Amino acid sequence: MLKRKKDNDYVLSLKKLEFVSVMAVAANYFKTFVVDSKGQGYIFADAFRLFTYRHKDSDLQFSSYLKIPVDVTFEKMDGLGLLVKEGKDSKATIRFKDAKYVLLESNGFFYNVLKELKDRSGHKVETMSGLIGPYSIDQVGFKELLDEFKVSDEGKEQQFEEFKTEFLTQGTIKKEYKYFCNYQSKVKRHFNY
Repeated sequence: MLKRKKDNDYVLSLKKLEFVSVMAVAANYFKTFVVDSKGQGYIFADAFRLFTYRHKDSDLQFSSYLKIPVDVTFEKMDGLGLLVKEGKDSKATIRFKDAKYVLLESNGFFYNVLKELKDRSGHKVETMSGLIGPYSIDQVGFKELLDEFKVSDEGKEQQFEEFKTEFLTQGTIKKEYKYFCNYQSKVKRHFNY
């Protein structure tokens, strides 16, 4: 495990090939790297919570994700472009401290099978495209999220309290940071950057 300072700012800087290798490991743990139209990178990490509308009669289910900003100083990210040298200073900076909580229509297997069955039997099937949110991972974001949505295990007091505590103490952010430090440790064992 990498040593972390006590006054941790939850920011992780990685060299280009180190970042690519770390994301290759992270992809096995339901984490995806995307770049938006403005060139801003984000890691979407599955938060493993399902939500439904609180006040709307709807069959829609939503999966939750941490949307973690990543500042990249290099351009070549695909194919052989990964091997293009862009200077020793080219790196990716993952800003866990600025992560937000977002929802997206679930892509769960059983949820989609049920939708397909309804569609084939002639029922109207709702769909939702695009991200919902973002919600800040603090008291304000928690209230905004739960004003509109309810977490699927809200009725199970212990699980709901765990979710609430992780959200309000930013435990989800700290956990993701720790995971990525572990991925970095694994990568460093095999590559000399």
